[in-house]
Amino acid sequence: MYLNLRNKEKEVDHIILEERKHPFYVMDECARVFAGLRRGYPHFSENINEAKPIYNNEQFGAIRRGSTYDIERISSKDLL
Repeated sequence: MYLNLRNKEKEVDHIILEERKHPFYVMDECARVFAGLRRGYPHFSENINEAKPIYNNEQFGAIRRGSTYDIERISSKDLL
C-alpha cells in the first residue's frame, strides 16, 4: 500500500514539474493582468509587473468563475 502511495506521489510531483515549465498569464477584457487574489476574489491590475503566472487549467477555471469580466490566457511572450 505504501509503495503504491509513493509511486502516486512521484507521479503527481512529475506532473507539477511539467506544468511549471509552461506558465501562462491571464488578461481581462480591460487589458489588465491577473495579479492574485484580494479578499478571495481575482484581482486584476494595470501594472504588468504585478502579473502572476498560472500553471494549469484548474487555476484558470477558478479565476474565470470568480471574475465578472471576460478573460483569456496569454503566453509570456505575448505579455511583453
